[in-house]
Amino acid sequence: MNNWKRYKLGELIKINEKSIGNSFQYDTIEYIDTSSVTENVFDLPQILNLKDAPSRAKRIVKSNDTIISTVRPNLKHIGFLKNPKPNTIVSTGFAVLTPISINPQFLYFYLYQENITKYLSAIAETSTSTYPSFTSNLFETLDIEIPDLPTQTRIANFLSQFDDKVELNRQMNKNLEELAELKFRTLLKDKDKWRKGKLGELGEIVCGKTPSTAIKEYFGGDIPFIKIPDMHGNAFIIKSETTLTKLGSDTQKNKLLPPNSICVSCIATVGLVSLTTTYSQTNQQINSIIPYENEYRFYLYFLLKSMKPFLLNLGSGGTATYNINTGQFKNIDISIPNKEELIKFHNYTNNIFEKILFNMKQNEPLANYRDSILPKLISGAIEI
Repeated sequence: MNNWKRYKLGELIKINEKSIGNSFQYDTIEYIDTSSVTENVFDLPQILNLKDAPSRAKRIVKSNDTIISTVRPNLKHIGFLKNPKPNTIVSTGFAVLTPISINPQFLYFYLYQENITKYLSAIAETSTSTYPSFTSNLFETLDIEIPDLPTQTRIANFLSQFDDKVELNRQMNKNLEELAELKFRTLLKDKDKWRKGKLGELGEIVCGKTPSTAIKEYFGGDIPFIKIPDMHGNAFIIKSETTLTKLGSDTQKNKLLPPNSICVSCIATVGLVSLTTTYSQTNQQINSIIPYENEYRFYLYFLLKSMKPFLLNLGSGGTATYNINTGQFKNIDISIPNKEELIKFHNYTNNIFEKILFNMKQNEPLANYRDSILPKLISGAIEI
């Protein structure tokens, strides 16, 4: 470690370098909010007219920037930007870190480390704000010990191999899901012939709930406890940040979801849709559907994804925070195809989603290995 030196991070980067001003030349922006990025997985940006954009849509970004949320850092709303469009704008809830004298991807991996997340979270918890948060200038004073640039590059390139494979699988899954969605849109052409009904006719609606956090024995088991960050960018939920023990789950047995339930985010971040893969529970921000028939599953999945604008409107209710309650959710008006059409669509889509799930399960060991070796490489405990 002779080539490792200690710095203040502020010596190596610029923070929040550019914001929208009078010289900004675009009338339309592609907007990234903090909830749209989790562990380098990006949701599609919102396309907004600049004049209608929220006041927090201010930060200008460019390729090789790292963006990291200054609110609730434990949620890991962090991402590395590759070739964003010139009108891409991110929320002021992000700190935008532009590398000057540090390898860009090494910077991202350094800040992605669990010990950095814990450090930022500990500081955020001391804030007097409504939510745990810290100010962007914290990064200026962050002490880091790093190797020379060639070593940084070797480490970043090695770790990027895992991210590239994970990203390739994600892209394959995106293409597969688009193929299934195309079939769904074809199915919709016969919509006028279908019967009208309510969402609750196709499955049992379950609103999640959080067991008492004061009882530590309720948490840390094998039962996924799904929250909105677990859903971002995931057709299937194969892991969750928080888990329940059987003891915790049994305190609210009526909230237990079987595999193949459809989870829909209905508070704050509205309109995310994911499928469970094992017995799970969710928090109260999520309404879920347990389909009465297997062939309803993928029809409901795509139907609810297609209804995001409607769900946002339903949840607005004139308040600052979106909120769709269980009663509203189960009484949503829908069109219901006949059984034969549903079975055909299910059989076609099921084959595609089996491939998607296989790819997601391949990503797990890749990501786990990367996360286990990352701090050892970043600290110099092992060399490439």
